[in-house]
Amino acid sequence: MSISIPSLLLGIAGLVIIAVAWLVYQRGSSFRRRARQTVGEVVEVIAHESSDSMDTYAPRVRYQTDDGRTWERTSTISSSRSPYKVGQRVTVYYLANQPDHARLENEVSINGVLKFIFVFGTGMIAAGVILSRFV
Repeated sequence: MSISIPSLLLGIAGLVIIAVAWLVYQRGSSFRRRARQTVGEVVEVIAHESSDSMDTYAPRVRYQTDDGRTWERTSTISSSRSPYKVGQRVTVYYLANQPDHARLENEVSINGVLKFIFVFGTGMIAAGVILSRFV
């Protein structure tokens, strides 16, 4: 039985996608295990202009660490409609030794997206196996 180039490429691409999803999951899990949790407040919703005239919005959050210091951080995740409102309270995770490297709940909890990527990668592998049987 020989394996065709397209089926081999599908299998390899699927494995790479699964490996990347696993690495992202591990990195996020490691951060969450080490991070401290606090409640922050959205102080501003920042509009980011894009070249295709589709603005995206990201929250700027103020939070206080266990030692009483106050920090502000703009989320790395923006969307076309902001789910945040100024004054809204949000969960913030931060590292005690790097309190400026904080993440909001939605930046830590991306498991749904990773599950989709994992299923997509598995589907590519399955498609490669099925294709190899018919070629």
